[in-house]
Amino acid sequence: MSVNLLRNSKVFFTTNINTVDPNRGFINKTGHTDSTTYEIQVLDDLSFSQTTAVETIGVNETGAAPIRGQRTFNTALNPVDFSFSTYMRPAEVGSPGAITQVQASYAGNPMIGWNIATPPSTATLNAATNPATGYGLNTKVIVAAPTGGRAAVLYPVFGTDPTNTVTYEKVVSFGIADGGQGYAAGAITVTVVDPDAPTTDETAITFNVVAVTAGAATKITCEENVLWNAMFSPDETTPSTNIINGTKGAWQDGAAGGTDPATCVLTKSNSHQLQRFGLIVIFDQNIFLLHDCSLNTATIDFGIDAIATIQWSGQARAIERVDAHSSFLAATDNGGIGTLGTAPATVQGTFRGKLFASPFIANKLSTVTLANNIGTEGSAADYSGAISTINAGANATKKYNMPLTGGSITLTNNITYLTPAYMGAINQPIAYFTGSRSITGSLTAYLRTGAATSTTTDPINRFSANLFSDLLAKVNTDSDPEFFLQVEIGGVNSNTKVLLQMPAVVLTIPTVNAESVITTTVNFTAQGHDSGKFDIIKDNEIVIKYFA
Repeated sequence: MSVNLLRNSKVFFTTNINTVDPNRGFINKTGHTDSTTYEIQVLDDLSFSQTTAVETIGVNETGAAPIRGQRTFNTALNPVDFSFSTYMRPAEVGSPGAITQVQASYAGNPMIGWNIATPPSTATLNAATNPATGYGLNTKVIVAAPTGGRAAVLYPVFGTDPTNTVTYEKVVSFGIADGGQGYAAGAITVTVVDPDAPTTDETAITFNVVAVTAGAATKITCEENVLWNAMFSPDETTPSTNIINGTKGAWQDGAAGGTDPATCVLTKSNSHQLQRFGLIVIFDQNIFLLHDCSLNTATIDFGIDAIATIQWSGQARAIERVDAHSSFLAATDNGGIGTLGTAPATVQGTFRGKLFASPFIANKLSTVTLANNIGTEGSAADYSGAISTINAGANATKKYNMPLTGGSITLTNNITYLTPAYMGAINQPIAYFTGSRSITGSLTAYLRTGAATSTTTDPINRFSANLFSDLLAKVNTDSDPEFFLQVEIGGVNSNTKVLLQMPAVVLTIPTVNAESVITTTVNFTAQGHDSGKFDIIKDNEIVIKYFA
């Protein structure tokens, strides 16, 4: 008997789910892979719970000795509520580059490699040390992972020793079980281990990679990309190659170098139901499966004394506890493969590991671009472009200096669940539907005053007090003041940052907060827009860009 500690918990996002009713969306117990199941690094605010709807019937009558009893019935299981936080961590990682052939040579009798049809390729081995005489049936092969990639898996191929006439098995070649990810042509080090021969234990042989499927170019992504995709798209398990045309995904990885960011847009979010997924939560030796999940809100906090974070919350249709796993292993490299469980574990398969090398972002460095009038932007395809693609534009006549002291933004899907109402049964949710998409937030800054320059268009000396007076001046004539807003989390000049671009927002009249240093808070709501006007039909309220 033991207690379970939150510090030992692990959370996995998975799209390895049942696709057939009535259990559509329920997590499959086997078949998890690194392309369907991902470990998410969460903070210590992880929580999930499911409540029961109760109906109580009481008796109310007159008389000298009235009956005062009651009966209670469980009528329904409410959807499971879950929430957790992640850091916002843009990352440059290796792109797919699988090893398809390796080769090494030594001065002496070359070995003839076997032509293995499955798996996809085999190496031709001419070993620096002769494995035919030095390595036996228990030989193991360990391959180093590339930076930001996934390790290849090689295995020994056994055959007759070609150096003599004895017909017993020795290593004659190496096959490729998994080509890995992120490799470039060049030398890699492979450790060959024979536990039965101590003199050759952990002998390093260098293989030359002579063929890979792709180069070693890197991309910009983040660990939470699967969450952004589930928040605003009806499908696409992996990051989209084109977020605007031809797919249903919300997330697109960016190219390395800092000018082409990873991007999340809302252009595919007009759907009654979003991407189905499940959450696997492990507390020490307890596994909880949250089936058929949906993400309802994502809240980004601008607190200046904190690291940039996102709080995610949502619901699941059902919760299940399964027997403890027997062989859970964490991934051993940055984004590499980990083992979720092997037979006879209840939940089996592999997963993509954490992105350990991703940098953090300090909110203290964050800045704000705020200007009156709706911003300008390029074509829809430009959503994956540089910072200047969406900006305040020539329409702005006033810009405001708003050094943040706090604030937040909340993106909401307004999801509601349907639950039957049979008598004599505990009813369970059957489906959910999205409501109006809502993107709201607040900015808090010191109430700064000062003399503006001779023109009202100066972007430096328009302070928060000027914003207050400018909005009040139009309070009788402008019920939806039009503004461009961009929050630069980490600072606009930083290499690692996240931009929240909202070309069309409505501001409320700021409030004044009586504190030791007087502050002002302005609330905002992002709007759809088209050709410099608010447009309720459009799905372009916000664009989120990750730079690394």
